[in-house]
Amino acid sequence: MKFPFKKMQKSGGIRPLLHILRAAKMQLLFLSFCQVVQQAINFMIFMLMRDLVDLSLAGDIEALIPKATRLLLFSLACVPLDLIIASGLAAYLKRCSEELKLRYLKRAFRKNINEFEAAGISRYVNDITNNSSTLEEKFFRQIAACIQAFLRFGMSVFLLIRLSASLLPYMLGLIAFMLLVMWRSGASLGKKEKQRAGFLEEYTRFVGEVLSAFRLVKAYRLEKHVTHDFDHRSKLVQDKQYEIDVRRTWLQAMGQFLMISVVFIFAFLGLRAVKMGVLTLGNAMVIFNICANMMQPIGEISEAIPQISSVLPIVDKMEEHLRNQLEQKENKSFAGLEDSLRFDRVSFSYEDNPVLQEADVCFKKGAKYLLIGASGSGKSTVLRLLRKYFNPDSGKIFADQEALEEISADSYYRHLANIEQQVFLFEDSIRNNLCLYKEVDEDELQQAIDGAGLRPLIEERGLDEVLKDNGAELSGGERARFAIARALLSHAEILLVDEAFASLNDEVAKAIEQNLLALKDVTLINVSHVVYRESRSQYDAVFRVARGKIAAEP
Repeated sequence: MKFPFKKMQKSGGIRPLLHILRAAKMQLLFLSFCQVVQQAINFMIFMLMRDLVDLSLAGDIEALIPKATRLLLFSLACVPLDLIIASGLAAYLKRCSEELKLRYLKRAFRKNINEFEAAGISRYVNDITNNSSTLEEKFFRQIAACIQAFLRFGMSVFLLIRLSASLLPYMLGLIAFMLLVMWRSGASLGKKEKQRAGFLEEYTRFVGEVLSAFRLVKAYRLEKHVTHDFDHRSKLVQDKQYEIDVRRTWLQAMGQFLMISVVFIFAFLGLRAVKMGVLTLGNAMVIFNICANMMQPIGEISEAIPQISSVLPIVDKMEEHLRNQLEQKENKSFAGLEDSLRFDRVSFSYEDNPVLQEADVCFKKGAKYLLIGASGSGKSTVLRLLRKYFNPDSGKIFADQEALEEISADSYYRHLANIEQQVFLFEDSIRNNLCLYKEVDEDELQQAIDGAGLRPLIEERGLDEVLKDNGAELSGGERARFAIARALLSHAEILLVDEAFASLNDEVAKAIEQNLLALKDVTLINVSHVVYRESRSQYDAVFRVARGKIAAEP
């Protein structure tokens, strides 16, 4: 196995890990300080043990008692110190875990929406749960273990130099040989960890799909097929984990054998030195303990390094998930619509499925538009392009005179509101779900509630009731009204509506549509298959999307 730090330098994944270590530096420094104190106490204990052995053999009882008392006090001091170190390690791991997951989530929200949706949510869930837990155990915990091991090793080297410097070259040579054997033996761990991460990602995706299809499975009695497939995929993950565990156990056993061999060699040399009169028995015992104390951290490091190295492919994979394949050149700001949104010969396809072909359409500022067409004709795609979820394959979309793809999403979204079919509700109060954590004037909030048809719900539950499980207790129509109320509260000048009336009864839908049509200075683009004769004439234009074109209806 190659020494991993050169591999780390080449790995793009090491940079985010170092960033997280810097964020947890105070916890890591405190932990390291406590471990330095611990090693200093161990140093005193070793020296007192040497003195006690030599004084006992010399029969000097008078000098023995104070030494024994000091040894007892130092030993008792180790108990609270061990507790402090355990708490410090827990605090350090907690900080690393929090920073890792928060950093990942922030990066995920910078993904291009189309790339995020195309990849599927399961890979990101897998990264935040399974892969993050793997990194905590096999990188951050092992880094702390390596630091503690280096401190213990350094103290042992210092003691050995003080007692018998001539033994140091032999000891270091044996340690170097042991490390070389361990590194070469652990070469396959990284590859196996990468394979396991791939299996886990696929497994997480599959579990999410199975649970999402719960009704279908029950309705068509597919339990046997699904459980068989589930069992097969579970075994793939567990078999790979089994291979990793077996390999790691073999490495640990070999490391223990090498450590015991080195300790016995030095025990033999120490006893021979006592017999020759070169060392006292006390010094020989201390040297034996020092050798054992040197080998233990080396064993810990030799176990930790393959684990640290093995997670680098996982980190690289996580970084690849977060990296935008298409970098947007958004260097222009959007101060608000002055004239129009315009499609100029826009073509767009979902892979090999063409949706729009050189489509032209113009939406004037403040006007109201209705988009109709058959299912799958591309109506919702028009809105997705206007939302900057995708860029056209060819042609341009202009906001006034600027190409939409060059306008920064952040500045554009400040003037845009969406009413989509999928409505997400936070596990929070109804008020916060409506206001989206912004300060809103109470009169304005009440107007939005009335405008969205939410008055009956508010009168029944109030604004402070907490919604659970993405608003599972609400009907589809009530969820749609939340989206409408949010749009009304946003005061956006561009309002994109995607099948907002599909789950509403006709009376409520007509009332809400009238509220939207009455909005002044708001450009409304409404995609709907629910068209009411009495309101159709109130739109400035009705466009039909068909065969890749957008054409005005008479």
